[in-house]
Amino acid sequence: MTFPSNFEPTHIGDRLKEVMAENNIGIVMLAKWCGVSRQVVYGWRKARSIQTARLEQLCSIFGMTVEEFLNSNRGNVWDKKKEY
Repeated sequence: MTFPSNFEPTHIGDRLKEVMAENNIGIVMLAKWCGVSRQVVYGWRKARSIQTARLEQLCSIFGMTVEEFLNSNRGNVWDKKKEY
């Protein structure tokens, strides 16, 4: 799956889809690495929230911090507020 260059995830499930695509990781593989069923991963991809411990595990798999996962491609929020 590819995302348009102007794509901005609207919730954490969208961001998970984006990161999975960037890393060429499929649902079955991620489920195996996390020790869950693929249905659980489908649920995360539809979710608007994920438990903190699970988010930390996912970030570890993707080699990024939680902050990087949540803030990727968004720049500094405070700088954006100053523009208004």
